[in-house]
Amino acid sequence: MRSPNSPIRGFRSPVLAAGSALLFSAVHFACSSSPGPGASGSTAGDGGNTVAPDSGNPNRRESGSLVGGDSAPPPSADAGRAVTPDASSSDATGPVDHDAGGSGDGGSGHEHGSDSGHGHDSGSPASYSPVGVPGSWTLTFDDEFDGTTLDTSRWSYGWFTGANQEENPGPLSGPVNPAEDDCYSPSQVSVSGGYLALSIVKEASPVSCTSGSNKSFETGMITTQNWNGSSPYFGYTYGAAEARIWLPTPTNRGTSGPTTTTSGPVADWPAWWAPGTGEIDIMEGLGGTTCWHVHNSAYTLAGGSCPSAPSGATGWGGEWHTYASVWANGTVTFYYDGANAGTETSAELGATTPLGAQQKYLVLAMQTDGSTELTYPATMYVDYVRVWKQ
Repeated sequence: MRSPNSPIRGFRSPVLAAGSALLFSAVHFACSSSPGPGASGSTAGDGGNTVAPDSGNPNRRESGSLVGGDSAPPPSADAGRAVTPDASSSDATGPVDHDAGGSGDGGSGHEHGSDSGHGHDSGSPASYSPVGVPGSWTLTFDDEFDGTTLDTSRWSYGWFTGANQEENPGPLSGPVNPAEDDCYSPSQVSVSGGYLALSIVKEASPVSCTSGSNKSFETGMITTQNWNGSSPYFGYTYGAAEARIWLPTPTNRGTSGPTTTTSGPVADWPAWWAPGTGEIDIMEGLGGTTCWHVHNSAYTLAGGSCPSAPSGATGWGGEWHTYASVWANGTVTFYYDGANAGTETSAELGATTPLGAQQKYLVLAMQTDGSTELTYPATMYVDYVRVWKQ
């Protein structure tokens, strides 16, 4: 358990009122881990750019209270990456090419180096169950991303208004957190080869967001919240939510598909989370590692942890992993690759707990973060998203 004065980082704070929009301004941990190979100096492998962290970012929040978990300390200001453009790489406007996809039919093994390709289960979707989670489960939501476009009967693009559908022109949405140097664009969301791809690219000139700010990057975000309606496309109260995700590294950015030749630290700020009243962060990349967190509805307390990398790996990036949460009344337990990664309870989060019977929806995003290293262009891939109830 951390001290009440442990550093935490500002992020998103969902407050959902009937018939109203969502307002977000939350607190998040600043987790970090020791950098793996390729985590310092110029980038290698598939080229691109890596930007050193901005230790003087005025939007970075480093105060608040923390309960539970054993998160690592925030990354130091001098642990950044050198800015070394690669002449062979383009980091200007345009979506990343995702057509390469993965190789092999993989399976759903969860040891380092064994989980390449697609992890679709055999049998019918009704027979699927969350990896490593005990009990009997009934599937209530399943997207295998087997088509060629995003299913907009299930997902919205971006955040709030703006270009939240491909056919809706106008300012790009976002960002959730003012520390992000990005707007969310449908052009950075694609589906092909059995994967959802969410990318980050740098624009030749700043782009305008619905927040009224100009940002340097376009990134991909999708959510089961219906920004044009009064209720989500999909929401749930209690249950298991799981996604199989490939995260980029500073040297394996995913621009040629989710290759699994080498593991490494996680690049940028990818996230898989369930907001509503309070917030369940199933996975977010912070300081080069992956973390889970739970925030109470007042965003004054948060509990969480940043699990160690899998045995034999140098980080959570560059390989396929499953990230799941099991939410029950008063508790939420997290499973990474089917292993129990920790539990948070209402007792630890206080009276403003998000773990009661308040509906939540799903968000997947690839974002920038001025307080950690920034690698671009880069892509995170999602093989499937599934939710079950008992």
